[in-house]
Amino acid sequence: MGGLWSSGSPRQPGIYVDTVEADAGWMAFEITVAGLAGDICLHWGVGKHSVEEWIVPVDSQARTVPAAKRVPGALQTAFPHPRRNERKVRLEINNDAGLKGCQFVLHKKPDEWLKDGSRNFILDFSKVADSSGFRELVEAAAQENPAAKVSCYSSSGIEVAILAVLQDGGCDVQAIVRSGRDLVLQYGLAGEDRRWTSSTRLRLQKMQGDISMGQMRLEKDLNKYLMFVLHDPTVDQWLKDAGRDFAFKLPGNFGRGKPAKPQGSGFSPVRLQRRASKLFSTFVEEVQRGEPDAKTSSWTVPGNYGLEVVVLGTAAETACNVHMLVHAKVALVVQYGLAGEDRAWKFSKRLPLVRAGTDKWEASFEIPACSMEKFLMFVFHDGAPTFFDLNNCVHTVSAGNRWIKHGPHDFEFEMPFHEDWAIEEALEAEETPIQLFSHLNSREIRSGLRAVSSESAKKRLKGIDESGVVDKKIIEDGRKDRSLMARSQFLQQRPSRQSRADICFSAFELQGDAGSLDVSCMSLGDSHAKIEIRAWLHPRLGDCVMHFGVFETSQSRGWTSATEIHSVEWPSDMIKVDSQACQIPLQRMGDGIHMLDLSLIAHVECDGSETVRVPDIGGLGFVLKPVTKDVWVKPNDGGDAEVRFLRQKPWRQFGPPENMGSGGPWAFVAEKILSQEMGNHMSLKRRYENCLEFLQDFEKCSGCQMRRLQSWRTLIQIDSSKAVWSRTPSMPLIDGSYDEEEFWSWIFVWQRLSFQQFLTWERNINTQPRQLAAAINQLTQRLAELWKSTPSCRIWIRWTLSTMGRGGSAGQKIRDEILVIMHAHHIKEIHGTYYEQWHQKLHNNTTPADIGICRAIIAYLQSGGDIGVYWKVLAEHSITKEQLASYSRPITTEPYMVQTDIGRLIRDFERYLDILRSVHDALDLNLAVDHANDCLPGELQGRLRDVCNMGGTGFSSLDQGHGKFMRVAAARDAALAVLNDMGTDANVIKKLLVIDYILETQQSVLVQGMAALTTSWLPPLVEQMRSLLIGLIGNVPLEPELSALLADWNSFASQCASRHNEDSALLLKALADRISRVVGDLCDKYQRMMGPKAAFLGEAVGMPRRNIDVFVDEVLRGTSLMAISLLLQRLEPVLRNIAQLPPWQIVSPVEEPIQGVFKLIDKMTGVQGEIFQTPTILLSGAVSGEEEVPDGVLGVLVRSAQEAPDILSHCAVRARNFKVLIATCFDQSISEQLAQDFAEKWVEVRCRPDGHLTVTEVERPSAQANEQAAKKEEQERERHIARKAKTVKMNLRNDLGCSWCVCPEEMTKANVGSKSLNLALLKPKLPADSGIFTPQAMALPFGTMQKCLTAECNKDILPVLEKVLGRLQPDSSNEEAQVIFEEAQQLVESMRFPEPLKKALAETMEDVGSRDGEDRLLQLFREEDAWQAIKGVWSSMFALRPWVSLAKAGRSFHDLNMAVLVQELVEAKYAFVLHTVNPFTKDKDELYGEIVAGRGETLVGNFSGRALSFAVRRGGEPRVLSYPSKSVALHTQPCLIFRSDSNAEDLEGFAGAGLFESVCAEEDKGGFQRLHRLDIVEDATYRTNLLRRIAEIGWVTEEAFDSIPQDIEGCVDVRDRIFLVQSRPQV
Repeated sequence: MGGLWSSGSPRQPGIYVDTVEADAGWMAFEITVAGLAGDICLHWGVGKHSVEEWIVPVDSQARTVPAAKRVPGALQTAFPHPRRNERKVRLEINNDAGLKGCQFVLHKKPDEWLKDGSRNFILDFSKVADSSGFRELVEAAAQENPAAKVSCYSSSGIEVAILAVLQDGGCDVQAIVRSGRDLVLQYGLAGEDRRWTSSTRLRLQKMQGDISMGQMRLEKDLNKYLMFVLHDPTVDQWLKDAGRDFAFKLPGNFGRGKPAKPQGSGFSPVRLQRRASKLFSTFVEEVQRGEPDAKTSSWTVPGNYGLEVVVLGTAAETACNVHMLVHAKVALVVQYGLAGEDRAWKFSKRLPLVRAGTDKWEASFEIPACSMEKFLMFVFHDGAPTFFDLNNCVHTVSAGNRWIKHGPHDFEFEMPFHEDWAIEEALEAEETPIQLFSHLNSREIRSGLRAVSSESAKKRLKGIDESGVVDKKIIEDGRKDRSLMARSQFLQQRPSRQSRADICFSAFELQGDAGSLDVSCMSLGDSHAKIEIRAWLHPRLGDCVMHFGVFETSQSRGWTSATEIHSVEWPSDMIKVDSQACQIPLQRMGDGIHMLDLSLIAHVECDGSETVRVPDIGGLGFVLKPVTKDVWVKPNDGGDAEVRFLRQKPWRQFGPPENMGSGGPWAFVAEKILSQEMGNHMSLKRRYENCLEFLQDFEKCSGCQMRRLQSWRTLIQIDSSKAVWSRTPSMPLIDGSYDEEEFWSWIFVWQRLSFQQFLTWERNINTQPRQLAAAINQLTQRLAELWKSTPSCRIWIRWTLSTMGRGGSAGQKIRDEILVIMHAHHIKEIHGTYYEQWHQKLHNNTTPADIGICRAIIAYLQSGGDIGVYWKVLAEHSITKEQLASYSRPITTEPYMVQTDIGRLIRDFERYLDILRSVHDALDLNLAVDHANDCLPGELQGRLRDVCNMGGTGFSSLDQGHGKFMRVAAARDAALAVLNDMGTDANVIKKLLVIDYILETQQSVLVQGMAALTTSWLPPLVEQMRSLLIGLIGNVPLEPELSALLADWNSFASQCASRHNEDSALLLKALADRISRVVGDLCDKYQRMMGPKAAFLGEAVGMPRRNIDVFVDEVLRGTSLMAISLLLQRLEPVLRNIAQLPPWQIVSPVEEPIQGVFKLIDKMTGVQGEIFQTPTILLSGAVSGEEEVPDGVLGVLVRSAQEAPDILSHCAVRARNFKVLIATCFDQSISEQLAQDFAEKWVEVRCRPDGHLTVTEVERPSAQANEQAAKKEEQERERHIARKAKTVKMNLRNDLGCSWCVCPEEMTKANVGSKSLNLALLKPKLPADSGIFTPQAMALPFGTMQKCLTAECNKDILPVLEKVLGRLQPDSSNEEAQVIFEEAQQLVESMRFPEPLKKALAETMEDVGSRDGEDRLLQLFREEDAWQAIKGVWSSMFALRPWVSLAKAGRSFHDLNMAVLVQELVEAKYAFVLHTVNPFTKDKDELYGEIVAGRGETLVGNFSGRALSFAVRRGGEPRVLSYPSKSVALHTQPCLIFRSDSNAEDLEGFAGAGLFESVCAEEDKGGFQRLHRLDIVEDATYRTNLLRRIAEIGWVTEEAFDSIPQDIEGCVDVRDRIFLVQSRPQV
């Protein structure tokens, strides 16, 4: 959060957060919204453990003024009515609540959500003090220099203050910066135009904390501004003021006002300098002849580059086409943007120059009229590396990353002007306001800014001179002034109109500055709605009519005549024009304001939690027409105005509500895509330009910058160094990038639909081939740059790139060469003939379909004129007769045989096909390699040629198939190494990404072909898996578990494959299981991210349902993910056969057969709390180990090992306690067959401990048995209701007469649970030489929570908690109970730490330490951390799982008591759980155990994968049953652990294991496991010795408890000492 201070003047539109005075013990913020109209509320939550967390607080933790109301998953506070165009909410935070931060978004009803770019607004409370310190430092500096001018800025989380004072004829300047980075200040002076005349770097000096300072002395000159930016050299990032350089106006008369003149100017538009080569001059003249209306400027840059530049700008009605010609010896990229008089860039885009001949380059782009500014600013970038090959050793030489300018300044080109354009003078504020958050891209904010500043805004129209003459007609000055003033008022009132539009609102600016128009749709009760059209139209238009049609649905493209629509009350003066359009006169309201109101029928629909009113029509499309003129007045984009009443906002389907209260940070992308695609004008070029705009939005909102990555060699190599266990994992868990991937998944799905031709390639718009190629070049170059800078989204960007053509430099050739062919073969340009129709299509709108058309023509000519061959080839390219006729330049005839040399004509068309493919076809390997040859190292070129020459992907044997696969793998490995080299240029990346995509597809095809052939030979499968993992890592480098998997595979797989024994097969099986889970998770993620989006967009554009259903499958089919899945299917049976594994693992056995209805479910969490009235056996997907088995379920069969619980997980323990069968299937084909054969049938299941399980269909019990069962069920329901009635009674006041704390000697069954008691009993029973250690411990006994609640410091919390829990009723649903428990947990978390408890904790720990001779507990005791952990244990009592379990057992919360066992947390290298009697075989002489790396929470909690399991017979050697496949290991920190220790184990019929939380005072650090660095996996001798020691300790412990079988938890510390942390009787 940035600190804010400002004057009392009105703020600019935006969102501000200020710290304000607060009551003692609280901090307060004032959140101000300025310039936003409508009903707005603050949608917010707080972070308890981290700033990014979102939980719902209670009033004692956080509150607002006005008061907030609770909604699902958040709080909402309505902003009061505005004063001085501002509205405020006060947010108050309790300092004792331990909150880390607050997140919020703004909800503008009905369905608009405002965010900080793509993310929620975040207040980080830890930075408030830093900001206050910065503010105090600046204020102190200002007081020391009262004559100093001070300006403050806040941008990108950095605060800057500039103080300047005139002294001794110059100016002393001090810069104070608050930032956590080491920054450099780059500054220079500038005149009125704010163009830098000098540049100096100043390294800031650290002062205190994160505050730095720098000083500079400026000598007096003619400049008025100090310009500066901040540079972070560690990531090469430039920090600016909302995209512009910071500008500080120097005090007094330091500068006397003449701006620095630009050095150099463009010379004669046509004549070039003498240095220009004759060839380049000829090239320019040819282009100028083709663009006779273009405005031209040219420049020469002396030096090594010998650069000559010519820019031609042609102004059209809706846009300006810019054609840039460059004479240069190297490939360059042009970076350009528009600017006003101040030459400050409004935006920045990059476009690679395309080769047009020797040392000749060109680029083309289009700038819409609505975006026009006075100047085009541009520079050139030369950053491409050069490869050369010396003795097969590839080197990379950087070109120096140079920027080429016109002298010290950017190139500037004054844009041409079209008579239909209008230009508004830029609105400037004298001082930049200090804004924490501001939606500068919002259309509403921009219009609001114009409204706020309307009195100072001066608008002029092109063609209106001072005498008021327009097109030779006189308009009175007074009338003109009144009309322009009315326009200002119209724009001022637009937010008010928008606030009333609860259904939809659309605003349009009209071409040629003809006016502004908006359409509001609002509800009138439940059954009617109203459309209000309001417009300010320029007086020159006169009276106008609306020429319109109706969209029957929100997805309709074509107009329907209003006369066919009866749900709207059309005015009586409406006239029908044709079968699609009608016209209605607009009513004049005076001073240029016009209106039209329509009433229509609407109906009510439920949209999530909201009730919305939806009109019975889908929308309107319209243009305006002056009554006296035969012209059409359209919006600035040149298309029809379209207003659509979407029945459901697209974002409702996507993303979690806390993300923005409405579903996804990039959800607006869906609406914009749909709006663009449903319009009447679309082409590939426009779609690519729209996509480029989205990418610019992404960069602005995401703050896209290069993330430091490991080198490619590091990613794929094996770390063979000796593993040393530490508290910090070497491969830590990294938060995902869901927000960024959400954006890219929208972009990819959109472009994939275009690639598949489900989106039109041309509709009512013409595109020259050269312009299309330029658009492709610009977009693909930007994608390559973003691939490099956004590693979290590389797979999405590569997929998106694969949907596009190559672009290249042959765009103009498509247009020219078809004419060359026609003239050479005397094919006349006769209207209506086939070749002329195709020529017209190519001339106006070439698309990838032209490749298929050209191939069909060639096939037709080769067949001697067989028209059937022509249509067959078209069908192979999915081109139909209807599609040919639908083009804007339709092809309605068929080809004919030309009277010429047919062989030569075929050869000419084949050459022309190469030109078409060079622009449109990027996915041909030979072409791709040819086009990339000049920039690839020699070794890679050789490997790629080897693949091109291997004869395709067909093979006749496994050996041949494997050989081809490895040739492709070698080429791909070399390509990935170049791709992942940080020095590789974006232009090379663009080409290599396409090549890599093609190679990956070939690998997948080869794997699919080999899948049909069976093999038991492991080495080829192992080699193929390694190659596919490398390829996957190359495109998802931020999936660190993949690197861990590859390292383990490299370490173990080859040896395991060659040994071919049982132990090796078990290890290889564990690696394969982990790969399967990770790859499955990735596939599931891509399915979730693509599937709904494809369905939404596909349905909107009429995509067939079958294509929607297979969309994701088709995307994944050619990827490494699919190939890995197929390889795993081939590996599984081979490994199971070698390891002699049974098809089932019986997690919780039952001795008798069970019968019930066989039901299929996706996952166990989906049926939590359900009561099955009929005995049921579930075939389930994922079972995490944390769930409760529902009432009525007798057995759970888990579909696959990748989704199964550990044998000793909490769910498994409770299932064994309740005699419920749980079994895991290791053979997917078996579980699939069970689902197919027995779904919804009555079955019997029998099992044996050795893994043998059968399912058979049996006769359902008789009617009499059913009647008895029903009676029993009714009795059970009655008992269930009675149990629930009993359950809601809770003890919150009776402290049971407890003391605050007890040491081990004071522990009894009456005051602590079995965890504490057994540990206290165990220690004195262990032999002195047993080698068993126990952690130091004490406990908070039963009743301590109640004692704290009734303490004086918490007297305000107890009645509120009682009131909240009082809402819990016997018939409360699980959903209702969940909300109540969340509130109760927040109240418990807000409890204050009683002083007597603090004192008792310290004294008891000191007492325990004095008895043991070491103060280990007391040394780790931190008051605040301990109190937070204690509250975490207590709050876990108030949760859904205990509620369900207690009700199921017929127990009450009143029966439940909770002690807290306090222990030192051992630095665990391994953690284990033992059952001294094998729970499967019931063999008392065999011990069963499971062991994991790190803390044991990964073993008993919800962590995917299996532990290392083993069995040991008394006197025997350990036998490994499975190797670990866990993903994560938890590294403990030096702290205390607070364990839940309830009396649940002592309550009859209640299995309390794992229901309540144990909390570490300091959170564990998770890291991904690398098995090759674990001694217990890698070193067989170490493993055997350790497992034997653990088993012996288990038997010693059992003997200490009178030979009663024990359930033991323990750990091995970094010194290989074995600790027992708890032991209890085995269930």
